[in-house]
Amino acid sequence: MAAAHRRLANVAAVHVRNLEVDEEVDAASIHGARRASTSFSAYTPSVRSAHMMQEHDSVVSCFVSLRRPGGVPFYVTPPSAAGRHASWGEYTSPPIRPADDFAAWAWPADEPTLLVGLYARNHGSRPEPWQCLWETEVDLHTLPSRGGQLGAIGDARDNVVYLGLHSTDDDGQLEYVAVDGLATHEPDVEEAGRRAMLLSMVETQMKRSYTLPQACSLVHIQGDLASLQQTQHALAARCGGALSDDTALCRKRRQLETRHAAKDLRRTLQRRKDELSEAHTTLVQTRLALQQRREHLAHGSTLLRETQARRTAAASSAAEQRDRLADLQRMIQQHRTRLMRELEFIYPIQLEDARALLYSIAGLALPNGVATTHPKSGALVHKTHLEDTASALALVAQIVLLASTYLHTSLHYSLRAIGSRAVVQDGISVMSGPRTFALYGKGTEPYRYEYGVFLLNKDIEQLMMAHGVPVLDLRNTLPNVKNLLVTLAAAP
Repeated sequence: MAAAHRRLANVAAVHVRNLEVDEEVDAASIHGARRASTSFSAYTPSVRSAHMMQEHDSVVSCFVSLRRPGGVPFYVTPPSAAGRHASWGEYTSPPIRPADDFAAWAWPADEPTLLVGLYARNHGSRPEPWQCLWETEVDLHTLPSRGGQLGAIGDARDNVVYLGLHSTDDDGQLEYVAVDGLATHEPDVEEAGRRAMLLSMVETQMKRSYTLPQACSLVHIQGDLASLQQTQHALAARCGGALSDDTALCRKRRQLETRHAAKDLRRTLQRRKDELSEAHTTLVQTRLALQQRREHLAHGSTLLRETQARRTAAASSAAEQRDRLADLQRMIQQHRTRLMRELEFIYPIQLEDARALLYSIAGLALPNGVATTHPKSGALVHKTHLEDTASALALVAQIVLLASTYLHTSLHYSLRAIGSRAVVQDGISVMSGPRTFALYGKGTEPYRYEYGVFLLNKDIEQLMMAHGVPVLDLRNTLPNVKNLLVTLAAAP
């Protein structure tokens, strides 16, 4: 992975190798080890290893913190188990997700500079508090790469932190970079000696002198600087008198400043007056709108009260009408009951033979299912006198007509009865020929006579169904009429 592509968002793992704790190492010595003026050779990895190897039998745990310069840590690893090595984000520990695990102040992720700190404590016979072994500022872009396999790292230094970063090609591989308390350098002896030499030269001021052209140029620049300083002093002396409070120019300046301030105040005053006028106009319009709204509300309240009064009157009238309707319905029901009793009295229907379910009306027997007296008729056709049957059917038609009138029920098949003759008319069915069917068998075709009796039974069934009287058999003419009259006459 290129160094320019190393970002904080790519951190995926943290490892600590060769962990050692020295009780004699305090904060002052750690600070001195990090000072830029300290010689590199004075605190080499071998010296630090000698300081840290005083307690081999100790049990040590640690954690690593990451923070921005001048800020608080935005990520702290959980304390590790006791041992010389620790890992977070790989092996048995959960992965590190910077977007979820790092605090909000860790971003922007493109900033490469951060502080890496290593903290540890000894869990020996006498537990000790946490101490900072080191904390150093690093740049992710300049850290040297340690390869892609943590197991291949051969660095023998103690207390080294390795950061594992994701590769940009999304191959799942990690690149490891090393960080320790002094510097993030390659474990190269020649490089360490060169850096120690440079630091020693800086501390002892071992620098090369200027050349003759450089010295002449420096003298020329110093002369120009002195000339510019003299010119500055002269200009300050000339302008000092003009800027004093006693001169006419200063008074003129103050007068112009006062006029300018007064002009600004007048403009501000006029602007405030215009704003006040607009606010007053808006206030007047708002008051007018509020007054109109109040008038509308008052008018609406009046209409509401009138509507409520009308509703109350209508409710009272409706209650009176409902009471009157209930009284009328009771009167009508009583009148209908009386009429049904009178019909039952005028047209007496008596049981003649209970076994055959034979009834008579006004002394005229009317067998059930009577249709014709033709010699070739079936077994259901009773042999009766044609005139008696015609008279009985005419009386039944009269009862049906009167009952439909009293009950306000229009018949599907209209009836006409004159004396002992009655006819029924079919205005519903689709048929050709006459639609009137006689209810007497003399001089009538048998099938038309039978169909007429069927239509009469259908009218009786309609009346019974309309008023909740069950129908057991459509062919039982007089039993059905008797059941209808008895049920309606017994109604309350």
